[in-house]
Amino acid sequence: MLRYTLSQSDNNASNIMFKNMLNTAQTDSFIAKLIPRSSFQIAYTEEEMSADHDKAYSNYTSPLGAAMLMNRLFTESLISNEKQKFIKNALKECKTGIDRIVAPLLDKEGVVIAHKTGSGNVNENGILAAQNDVAYICLPNKVCYTLAVFVKDFKGNESQASQFV
Repeated sequence: MLRYTLSQSDNNASNIMFKNMLNTAQTDSFIAKLIPRSSFQIAYTEEEMSADHDKAYSNYTSPLGAAMLMNRLFTESLISNEKQKFIKNALKECKTGIDRIVAPLLDKEGVVIAHKTGSGNVNENGILAAQNDVAYICLPNKVCYTLAVFVKDFKGNESQASQFV
């Protein structure tokens, strides 16, 4: 299920894991040990946010917080080596958001990209709450960097918002 959540942005798998593994408060507490508290909050499941779109604004991550977490995942030992390797590989397999950060790098030989996307719902006024991507990118010359781009409250569709990412 974690693989689906990471590589396919599967919200159903995310909801199941929140119900059966770590709830939102436990997950929030764990992440608070990794990045500054001011840079994120996890208060609701995807299911709860889907039922009430306004709740989506209570779950947030800043681009800096997301980049810090991604960078730490790839450069530090945070959990067991086996679990961390699994997460890194799942992020490298991410198939969502190929029109976002990874788009200009897809056909570049020797570039390794691990990324995680996030998308919000469109409200009754046609406002897309969020269209995000955070990536850890390694170039053929072994230079690696982290990049996060977040679009918030976009008047338009997901495809249009992805062009900004």
